[in-house]
Amino acid sequence: MAKLSHQGLWKAFGSLERPTNDRLLVSVVGLVLALAVGCSSGADEQLPAERPSVDAPGPYEVGHQRFTLTRGARAVEVDLWYPTAEAAEVVPIESLLSEASREPYRALLDAAPASCPTRSLTVALDAAPAGGPWPLVVYSHCVSCIPLGGASVAARLASHGIAVAAPSHAGELPFASDPEPLDTDQLAVRVADLSAVLDALLSSAAEVPSALHGRFDAQRVGALGHSFGSVSVGLFTQTDPRVKAVFGLAAPMENPLLPGVKVAELGAPAGLLIAQEDNSITELGNRFMRENFEALTAGGVEIEVRDAGHWSISDLCGLVPAFEPGCGAGVRHSAGRQGEDFDYLPVSTGISITQRYTTAFFRGHLYGEAAALADLADASPAEQVSVRTR
Repeated sequence: MAKLSHQGLWKAFGSLERPTNDRLLVSVVGLVLALAVGCSSGADEQLPAERPSVDAPGPYEVGHQRFTLTRGARAVEVDLWYPTAEAAEVVPIESLLSEASREPYRALLDAAPASCPTRSLTVALDAAPAGGPWPLVVYSHCVSCIPLGGASVAARLASHGIAVAAPSHAGELPFASDPEPLDTDQLAVRVADLSAVLDALLSSAAEVPSALHGRFDAQRVGALGHSFGSVSVGLFTQTDPRVKAVFGLAAPMENPLLPGVKVAELGAPAGLLIAQEDNSITELGNRFMRENFEALTAGGVEIEVRDAGHWSISDLCGLVPAFEPGCGAGVRHSAGRQGEDFDYLPVSTGISITQRYTTAFFRGHLYGEAAALADLADASPAEQVSVRTR
Protein backbone atom coordinates (compact mmCIF):
# COMPACT_ATOMS: atom_id res chain seq x y z
CA MET A 1 0.00 0.00 0.00
CA ALA A 2 1.33 3.43 -0.94
CA LYS A 3 0.56 5.93 1.79
CA LEU A 4 1.21 9.65 2.18
CA SER A 5 0.39 12.09 4.94
CA HIS A 6 -2.12 14.83 4.33
CA GLN A 7 0.46 17.51 5.20
CA GLY A 8 1.79 19.07 2.03
CA LEU A 9 -0.67 17.18 -0.18
CA TRP A 10 1.34 16.15 -3.24
CA LYS A 11 4.71 17.52 -2.01
CA ALA A 12 6.23 14.05 -2.22
CA PHE A 13 6.50 14.53 -5.97
CA GLY A 14 9.38 16.85 -5.25
CA SER A 15 11.38 14.10 -3.53
CA LEU A 16 11.23 11.64 -6.43
CA GLU A 17 14.29 11.30 -8.60
CA ARG A 18 13.69 11.71 -12.30
CA PRO A 19 16.03 12.33 -15.24
CA THR A 20 15.92 15.93 -16.41
CA ASN A 21 14.48 16.64 -19.84
CA ASP A 22 13.90 19.79 -21.77
CA ARG A 23 10.41 21.12 -21.24
CA LEU A 24 8.00 19.71 -23.82
CA LEU A 25 7.07 22.23 -26.46
CA VAL A 26 3.37 23.00 -26.25
CA SER A 27 1.65 23.52 -29.60
CA VAL A 28 -1.73 23.11 -31.19
CA VAL A 29 -1.98 20.02 -33.40
CA GLY A 30 -4.72 18.65 -35.66
CA LEU A 31 -8.12 17.43 -34.54
CA VAL A 32 -8.18 14.26 -36.63
CA LEU A 33 -7.81 11.80 -33.75
CA ALA A 34 -9.97 13.86 -31.39
CA LEU A 35 -12.79 13.89 -33.90
CA ALA A 36 -12.46 10.18 -34.46
CA VAL A 37 -12.82 8.98 -30.87
CA GLY A 38 -15.14 9.38 -27.95
CA CYS A 39 -18.08 10.95 -29.78
CA SER A 40 -21.54 9.57 -29.15
CA SER A 41 -24.30 10.32 -31.61
CA GLY A 42 -27.93 11.32 -31.66
CA ALA A 43 -27.90 13.91 -28.87
CA ASP A 44 -27.66 17.17 -30.77
CA GLU A 45 -31.38 17.83 -30.44
CA GLN A 46 -30.84 18.72 -26.77
CA LEU A 47 -28.65 21.67 -27.74
CA PRO A 48 -30.40 24.82 -29.00
CA ALA A 49 -30.42 25.54 -32.71
CA GLU A 50 -28.18 28.54 -32.09
CA ARG A 51 -24.96 27.00 -30.83
CA PRO A 52 -24.10 28.26 -27.31
CA SER A 53 -20.56 29.51 -26.74
CA VAL A 54 -18.26 27.35 -24.61
CA ASP A 55 -16.94 30.57 -23.05
CA ALA A 56 -20.19 31.56 -21.34
CA PRO A 57 -23.06 30.02 -19.37
CA GLY A 58 -25.28 27.81 -21.48
CA PRO A 59 -28.98 28.15 -22.27
CA TYR A 60 -30.30 26.24 -19.23
CA GLU A 61 -30.95 27.33 -15.67
CA VAL A 62 -29.07 25.26 -13.10
CA GLY A 63 -30.76 23.20 -10.40
CA HIS A 64 -29.06 21.72 -7.34
CA GLN A 65 -30.06 18.96 -4.93
CA ARG A 66 -28.32 16.74 -2.37
CA PHE A 67 -29.08 13.20 -1.33
CA THR A 68 -27.44 10.57 0.87
CA LEU A 69 -26.28 7.32 -0.70
CA THR A 70 -25.69 4.35 1.60
CA ARG A 71 -23.40 1.53 0.60
CA GLY A 72 -22.85 -0.91 3.42
CA ALA A 73 -21.84 1.00 6.54
CA ARG A 74 -20.74 4.01 4.49
CA ALA A 75 -23.08 6.98 4.00
CA VAL A 76 -22.04 9.36 1.22
CA GLU A 77 -23.55 12.78 0.59
CA VAL A 78 -23.98 13.48 -3.12
CA ASP A 79 -24.36 16.89 -4.77
CA LEU A 80 -26.25 17.09 -8.07
CA TRP A 81 -26.26 19.93 -10.59
CA TYR A 82 -28.61 19.62 -13.58
CA PRO A 83 -30.70 21.63 -16.08
CA THR A 84 -33.96 23.04 -14.76
CA ALA A 85 -36.75 25.25 -16.05
CA GLU A 86 -37.09 27.00 -12.70
CA ALA A 87 -35.59 30.45 -12.24
CA ALA A 88 -32.14 30.39 -10.64
CA GLU A 89 -30.93 33.08 -8.26
CA VAL A 90 -27.68 34.13 -6.69
CA VAL A 91 -27.31 32.31 -3.37
CA PRO A 92 -24.48 32.17 -0.79
CA ILE A 93 -22.37 29.19 -1.74
CA GLU A 94 -22.73 27.68 1.73
CA SER A 95 -26.45 27.26 0.93
CA LEU A 96 -25.42 24.16 -1.01
CA LEU A 97 -24.14 22.52 2.19
CA SER A 98 -26.08 20.79 4.92
CA GLU A 99 -27.57 23.18 7.44
CA ALA A 100 -25.10 22.12 10.13
CA SER A 101 -22.11 23.04 7.93
CA ARG A 102 -23.26 26.44 6.72
CA GLU A 103 -22.23 28.58 9.70
CA PRO A 104 -18.71 27.11 10.05
CA TYR A 105 -18.19 27.42 6.30
CA ARG A 106 -19.33 31.05 6.39
CA ALA A 107 -16.86 31.71 9.22
CA LEU A 108 -14.05 30.36 7.04
CA LEU A 109 -15.17 32.55 4.14
CA ASP A 110 -15.23 35.62 6.38
CA ALA A 111 -11.63 34.98 7.40
CA ALA A 112 -10.37 34.18 3.88
CA PRO A 113 -8.84 36.67 1.41
CA ALA A 114 -11.67 38.51 -0.33
CA SER A 115 -10.69 37.57 -3.89
CA CYS A 116 -9.89 33.88 -3.32
CA PRO A 117 -12.78 31.51 -2.48
CA THR A 118 -16.08 31.60 -4.34
CA ARG A 119 -18.79 33.16 -2.20
CA SER A 120 -21.97 32.81 -4.25
CA LEU A 121 -23.43 30.75 -7.08
CA THR A 122 -26.42 31.17 -9.38
CA VAL A 123 -28.61 28.10 -8.92
CA ALA A 124 -32.17 27.02 -8.19
CA LEU A 125 -31.98 25.03 -4.95
CA ASP A 126 -34.04 21.81 -4.84
CA ALA A 127 -35.53 22.65 -8.24
CA ALA A 128 -37.32 20.13 -10.43
CA PRO A 129 -35.21 18.96 -13.38
CA ALA A 130 -36.15 19.84 -16.94
CA GLY A 131 -36.14 17.48 -19.89
CA GLY A 132 -33.52 14.81 -20.32
CA PRO A 133 -32.21 12.24 -20.19
CA TRP A 134 -29.02 14.29 -19.89
CA PRO A 135 -25.37 13.32 -20.19
CA LEU A 136 -23.94 12.73 -16.72
CA VAL A 137 -20.48 13.58 -15.39
CA VAL A 138 -19.32 12.20 -12.02
CA TYR A 139 -16.97 14.57 -10.18
CA SER A 140 -14.26 13.60 -7.67
CA HIS A 141 -12.90 16.36 -5.44
CA CYS A 142 -9.35 17.05 -4.17
CA VAL A 143 -7.90 15.44 -1.04
CA SER A 144 -9.62 16.57 2.19
CA CYS A 145 -11.98 18.71 0.10
CA ILE A 146 -15.71 18.77 -0.65
CA PRO A 147 -17.72 18.91 -3.89
CA LEU A 148 -18.06 22.71 -3.55
CA GLY A 149 -14.48 22.88 -4.83
CA GLY A 150 -15.88 22.22 -8.31
CA ALA A 151 -19.22 23.98 -7.92
CA SER A 152 -18.60 26.69 -10.54
CA VAL A 153 -17.48 24.14 -13.12
CA ALA A 154 -20.40 21.81 -12.31
CA ALA A 155 -22.89 24.64 -12.63
CA ARG A 156 -21.41 25.70 -15.97
CA LEU A 157 -21.67 22.15 -17.32
CA ALA A 158 -25.28 21.88 -16.12
CA SER A 159 -26.11 25.13 -17.90
CA HIS A 160 -24.91 23.44 -21.10
CA GLY A 161 -27.13 20.40 -20.61
CA ILE A 162 -24.66 18.13 -18.80
CA ALA A 163 -25.61 16.96 -15.30
CA VAL A 164 -22.89 16.59 -12.65
CA ALA A 165 -22.95 14.28 -9.60
CA ALA A 166 -20.31 14.66 -6.89
CA PRO A 167 -19.90 12.41 -3.84
CA SER A 168 -18.32 13.77 -0.65
CA HIS A 169 -15.52 11.23 -0.29
CA ALA A 170 -14.22 12.66 3.00
CA GLY A 171 -17.26 13.94 4.89
CA GLU A 172 -18.69 17.40 5.49
CA LEU A 173 -15.71 19.71 6.18
CA PRO A 174 -12.62 17.49 6.32
CA PHE A 175 -10.18 20.37 5.88
CA ALA A 176 -11.46 21.82 9.17
CA SER A 177 -11.58 18.54 11.10
CA ASP A 178 -10.23 15.12 10.08
CA PRO A 179 -7.98 15.07 7.00
CA GLU A 180 -8.61 12.47 4.32
CA PRO A 181 -5.95 9.78 3.80
CA LEU A 182 -3.95 10.20 0.60
CA ASP A 183 -3.20 6.55 -0.15
CA THR A 184 -4.21 3.63 -2.34
CA ASP A 185 -6.76 2.34 0.17
CA GLN A 186 -8.62 5.64 0.00
CA LEU A 187 -8.26 5.65 -3.77
CA ALA A 188 -10.20 2.37 -3.82
CA VAL A 189 -12.86 3.89 -1.55
CA ARG A 190 -13.22 6.85 -3.90
CA VAL A 191 -13.59 4.65 -6.98
CA ALA A 192 -16.27 2.62 -5.17
CA ASP A 193 -18.06 5.88 -4.28
CA LEU A 194 -18.08 6.98 -7.92
CA SER A 195 -19.34 3.59 -9.07
CA ALA A 196 -22.12 3.58 -6.45
CA VAL A 197 -23.24 7.09 -7.42
CA LEU A 198 -23.35 6.18 -11.09
CA ASP A 199 -25.24 2.95 -10.36
CA ALA A 200 -27.78 4.79 -8.21
CA LEU A 201 -28.49 7.57 -10.69
CA LEU A 202 -28.74 5.32 -13.73
CA SER A 203 -30.97 2.79 -11.95
CA SER A 204 -33.19 5.42 -10.26
CA ALA A 205 -32.36 3.99 -6.84
CA ALA A 206 -34.62 4.78 -3.91
CA GLU A 207 -32.10 7.21 -2.39
CA VAL A 208 -32.21 9.40 -5.52
CA PRO A 209 -34.93 12.09 -5.39
CA SER A 210 -37.87 10.78 -7.40
CA ALA A 211 -37.99 13.83 -9.66
CA LEU A 212 -34.52 12.88 -10.90
CA HIS A 213 -35.43 9.32 -11.84
CA GLY A 214 -34.83 8.57 -15.50
CA ARG A 215 -33.10 11.91 -16.16
CA PHE A 216 -29.61 10.55 -16.95
CA ASP A 217 -28.29 8.87 -20.08
CA ALA A 218 -26.24 5.71 -19.47
CA GLN A 219 -24.69 6.01 -22.93
CA ARG A 220 -23.24 9.47 -22.25
CA VAL A 221 -21.23 9.29 -19.04
CA GLY A 222 -18.11 11.30 -18.24
CA ALA A 223 -15.79 11.72 -15.26
CA LEU A 224 -14.01 14.81 -13.92
CA GLY A 225 -11.61 15.18 -10.99
CA HIS A 226 -9.29 17.67 -9.30
CA SER A 227 -5.98 16.67 -7.65
CA PHE A 228 -6.56 13.32 -5.85
CA GLY A 229 -9.81 13.35 -7.78
CA SER A 230 -7.87 13.25 -11.06
CA VAL A 231 -6.26 9.96 -10.02
CA SER A 232 -9.64 8.73 -8.77
CA VAL A 233 -11.46 9.34 -12.06
CA GLY A 234 -8.52 7.91 -13.99
CA LEU A 235 -8.80 4.60 -12.16
CA PHE A 236 -12.59 4.71 -12.35
CA THR A 237 -12.48 5.19 -16.12
CA GLN A 238 -9.91 2.44 -16.50
CA THR A 239 -12.16 -0.03 -14.68
CA ASP A 240 -15.65 1.08 -15.78
CA PRO A 241 -16.45 0.99 -19.51
CA ARG A 242 -19.51 3.19 -18.99
CA VAL A 243 -17.23 6.24 -18.88
CA LYS A 244 -16.91 7.74 -22.37
CA ALA A 245 -14.65 10.71 -21.55
CA VAL A 246 -12.47 11.65 -18.55
CA PHE A 247 -10.85 14.93 -17.49
CA GLY A 248 -8.20 15.43 -14.79
CA LEU A 249 -7.29 18.76 -13.20
CA ALA A 250 -3.91 19.58 -11.61
CA ALA A 251 -2.62 16.06 -11.01
CA PRO A 252 -1.39 13.15 -13.15
CA MET A 253 -3.80 10.24 -13.38
CA GLU A 254 -0.90 7.81 -13.67
CA ASN A 255 1.89 8.40 -11.15
CA PRO A 256 4.23 6.36 -8.91
CA LEU A 257 2.86 7.73 -5.63
CA LEU A 258 -0.63 6.31 -6.12
CA PRO A 259 -0.12 3.38 -8.49
CA GLY A 260 -2.92 1.68 -10.34
CA VAL A 261 -3.80 3.93 -13.27
CA LYS A 262 -2.33 3.15 -16.68
CA VAL A 263 -3.35 5.94 -19.02
CA ALA A 264 -2.49 3.81 -22.04
CA GLU A 265 -5.30 1.50 -20.90
CA LEU A 266 -7.97 4.18 -20.68
CA GLY A 267 -10.71 3.25 -23.08
CA ALA A 268 -11.92 6.83 -23.40
CA PRO A 269 -10.45 10.17 -24.53
CA ALA A 270 -8.85 12.13 -21.70
CA GLY A 271 -8.32 15.79 -20.87
CA LEU A 272 -5.52 17.05 -18.62
CA LEU A 273 -5.29 20.59 -17.26
CA ILE A 274 -1.87 21.61 -15.93
CA ALA A 275 -1.48 24.51 -13.50
CA GLN A 276 2.00 25.62 -14.57
CA GLU A 277 2.96 27.07 -11.15
CA ASP A 278 1.50 24.21 -9.13
CA ASN A 279 3.16 24.26 -5.70
CA SER A 280 1.45 21.05 -4.57
CA ILE A 281 2.53 18.53 -7.20
CA THR A 282 5.53 20.70 -8.23
CA GLU A 283 7.21 20.75 -11.62
CA LEU A 284 7.85 17.03 -11.35
CA GLY A 285 4.13 16.33 -11.00
CA ASN A 286 3.46 18.53 -14.03
CA ARG A 287 6.08 16.57 -15.96
CA PHE A 288 4.19 13.39 -15.08
CA MET A 289 1.03 15.04 -16.47
CA ARG A 290 2.79 15.81 -19.76
CA GLU A 291 3.99 12.22 -19.90
CA ASN A 292 0.42 11.05 -19.20
CA PHE A 293 -0.70 13.01 -22.24
CA GLU A 294 2.00 11.48 -24.43
CA ALA A 295 0.92 7.98 -23.36
CA LEU A 296 -2.78 8.38 -24.19
CA THR A 297 -4.00 5.87 -26.76
CA ALA A 298 -7.67 6.90 -27.03
CA GLY A 299 -7.01 10.54 -27.87
CA GLY A 300 -7.19 13.59 -25.68
CA VAL A 301 -6.15 17.14 -24.91
CA GLU A 302 -3.62 18.84 -22.62
CA ILE A 303 -4.23 22.39 -21.44
CA GLU A 304 -1.42 24.23 -19.67
CA VAL A 305 -2.37 27.39 -17.78
CA ARG A 306 0.36 29.93 -17.09
CA ASP A 307 0.56 31.62 -13.67
CA ALA A 308 -1.94 29.13 -12.21
CA GLY A 309 -1.43 27.29 -8.93
CA HIS A 310 -2.99 24.09 -7.63
CA TRP A 311 -5.97 25.98 -6.16
CA SER A 312 -6.33 28.68 -8.85
CA ILE A 313 -9.01 26.58 -10.53
CA SER A 314 -10.97 25.75 -7.36
CA ASP A 315 -13.87 27.44 -5.58
CA LEU A 316 -12.08 26.55 -2.32
CA CYS A 317 -8.98 28.61 -3.10
CA GLY A 318 -7.84 30.45 0.03
CA LEU A 319 -10.56 29.03 2.25
CA VAL A 320 -7.95 27.56 4.64
CA PRO A 321 -4.15 28.08 4.64
CA ALA A 322 -3.51 24.76 2.85
CA PHE A 323 -5.62 26.00 -0.08
CA GLU A 324 -4.03 29.45 -0.40
CA PRO A 325 -1.31 28.87 -3.05
CA GLY A 326 -3.10 29.92 -6.22
CA CYS A 327 -4.31 33.34 -5.12
CA GLY A 328 -2.29 36.54 -4.70
CA ALA A 329 1.51 36.44 -4.45
CA GLY A 330 3.44 33.23 -4.96
CA VAL A 331 6.77 31.63 -5.82
CA ARG A 332 7.28 29.97 -9.18
CA HIS A 333 7.77 26.22 -9.53
CA SER A 334 7.96 25.87 -13.33
CA ALA A 335 11.11 24.64 -15.06
CA GLY A 336 13.85 27.22 -15.28
CA ARG A 337 12.00 29.78 -13.14
CA GLN A 338 11.95 28.13 -9.72
CA GLY A 339 12.09 30.58 -6.84
CA GLU A 340 10.90 33.66 -8.76
CA ASP A 341 8.29 35.83 -7.05
CA PHE A 342 5.13 36.42 -9.07
CA ASP A 343 1.37 36.97 -8.81
CA TYR A 344 -1.03 34.13 -9.58
CA LEU A 345 -3.67 34.81 -12.19
CA PRO A 346 -7.02 35.86 -10.66
CA VAL A 347 -8.93 32.86 -9.32
CA SER A 348 -11.95 33.95 -11.37
CA THR A 349 -9.78 33.64 -14.50
CA GLY A 350 -8.51 30.21 -13.49
CA ILE A 351 -12.05 28.98 -12.92
CA SER A 352 -13.23 30.54 -16.20
CA ILE A 353 -10.51 28.75 -18.15
CA THR A 354 -11.44 25.47 -16.46
CA GLN A 355 -15.11 26.04 -17.27
CA ARG A 356 -14.30 26.73 -20.91
CA TYR A 357 -12.25 23.61 -21.51
CA THR A 358 -14.35 21.17 -19.52
CA THR A 359 -17.46 22.46 -21.35
CA ALA A 360 -15.84 22.06 -24.75
CA PHE A 361 -14.47 18.62 -23.82
CA PHE A 362 -17.69 17.11 -22.54
CA ARG A 363 -19.90 18.75 -25.16
CA GLY A 364 -17.55 17.40 -27.78
CA HIS A 365 -17.31 13.86 -26.44
CA LEU A 366 -20.74 13.35 -24.82
CA TYR A 367 -22.82 15.27 -27.38
CA GLY A 368 -20.67 14.31 -30.37
CA GLU A 369 -20.27 18.00 -31.21
CA ALA A 370 -17.40 18.53 -33.66
CA ALA A 371 -17.45 22.31 -33.22
CA ALA A 372 -16.86 21.91 -29.47
CA LEU A 373 -13.81 19.74 -30.19
CA ALA A 374 -12.53 22.52 -32.43
CA ASP A 375 -13.03 24.94 -29.52
CA LEU A 376 -11.09 22.50 -27.35
CA ALA A 377 -8.03 22.83 -29.59
CA ASP A 378 -8.14 26.63 -29.52
CA ALA A 379 -5.82 28.32 -26.97
CA SER A 380 -8.01 30.89 -25.23
CA PRO A 381 -6.97 33.27 -23.82
CA ALA A 382 -3.83 32.82 -25.90
CA GLU A 383 -1.62 34.75 -23.49
CA GLN A 384 -2.63 32.42 -20.62
CA VAL A 385 -3.13 29.00 -22.20
CA SER A 386 -1.25 26.48 -24.34
CA VAL A 387 -3.01 23.46 -25.86
CA ARG A 388 -1.97 20.14 -27.33
CA THR A 389 -4.35 17.56 -28.80
CA ARG A 390 -3.94 13.91 -29.78
